[in-house]
Amino acid sequence: MTTIKLGGKLPKSEDRNGLHELYRDFVRDPHRSHVLVVVVDTAKVINDIENYDTIPQLRILAVEPISGDDAGTLRAILQRHHADRTGNLELPAEWESVLADMATPRLPGTEPRR
Repeated sequence: MTTIKLGGKLPKSEDRNGLHELYRDFVRDPHRSHVLVVVVDTAKVINDIENYDTIPQLRILAVEPISGDDAGTLRAILQRHHADRTGNLELPAEWESVLADMATPRLPGTEPRR
């Protein structure tokens, strides 16, 4: 398997970073997974001469959370691309639970307390 690194910075501009919408969820339920659409490019390429490895480091250009009514559409897209890439028709079980959770809206006051 090849190595790819992800840069640690998020876009500063709110029009390119939709994560602020999830701030409360991150604080109230830090163990909950979230589904995001992320746009990246290659910020730099690292040549590790010692290990004969070339490692691209990606930069996040934009990030948007996906929720609610888009869960079914996203599931179909993920399933198709995952099957094309791996040959597996089923999505990994942990993905299924995240997608199911995404499709179930949480009522105010029902969030788990930590």
